[in-house]
Formats: sequence, structure tokens, C-alpha cells
Amino acid sequence: MVVMSSTIFNSQFENCMRLLVALDKLETAVTATELADADFAATYARHFGLGRTDLHGSTAFVNAIYTQRRSKAHEAIQALVAHGYAYADHAGDVPRFTISESGAYLVSHVSSSYAQHYQRYVAAALAALRNDTLHLIGVKEEA
Repeated sequence: MVVMSSTIFNSQFENCMRLLVALDKLETAVTATELADADFAATYARHFGLGRTDLHGSTAFVNAIYTQRRSKAHEAIQALVAHGYAYADHAGDVPRFTISESGAYLVSHVSSSYAQHYQRYVAAALAALRNDTLHLIGVKEEA
């Protein structure tokens, strides 16, 4: 699925798996920016008022992490589509992404406390982004 890395944390594999879990939970087509932003907010749920914990640990540098994480999420989305784990719908002016059957199959084998919390937080993050009640740092236009 992805290029092997010498690190597990923040690797393309980790990002791809997290985004697949998000796509499976969201049950609606999302733009790359919506997915990347919801993913970021979900991993720092406490910081953004979405949950009681920050899944990736508390840090004073959330704002500094945002741009890099967003870029890595966009790369992971491209990899998921390229390998058939997600679909891209180019019907509108901005592509929207959904999980494929093979992506859903992978997610069906993921079960952990982290995944359960992440699914709850990512759904809350997307809802807040779409209701314009969650504002992240950085550029908001589609990339």
C-alpha cells in the first residue's frame, strides 16, 4: 500500500490507516481539505474542544504541526486513491473522496480504543468544520 519507512509514527502508513478509518466513519464524500482538517482536529481533540484527550499527546506546538500534517494527509489521500482504498469523485469543482470496498475491508479489521476514540472525534470534527464552529490555523481553500 505505501512506501516503507524507518518510523511508525507519522509515517505514510499510519496516516493512510487513520484516514481510512475516518472515511469509513464519515459515511459522506469529503474534500481532501475537509478530511485533512478533520483528521488533525481529531488527533488533538482536547485542544479543539472535541473530546477529553489529545490522541497524539498534548503539546504546546499544535499550531506549528498543522501545516506539515495537512501536507502529509494530502499525500496519504493520493496514495489511498492510487492503491484503490479510496475513490475520488471529480464531478464537482473540487474532488470528493469516499472509502472503497477494499478500504472498508481493511478498516473492518481495525479494533482498538484509539480507533474508537478517533472515529468519534473525527465525526465531531467534520460536523464542526461544516457548521463553521471549528476553526483551524492556516489556509482554508482547497489544495
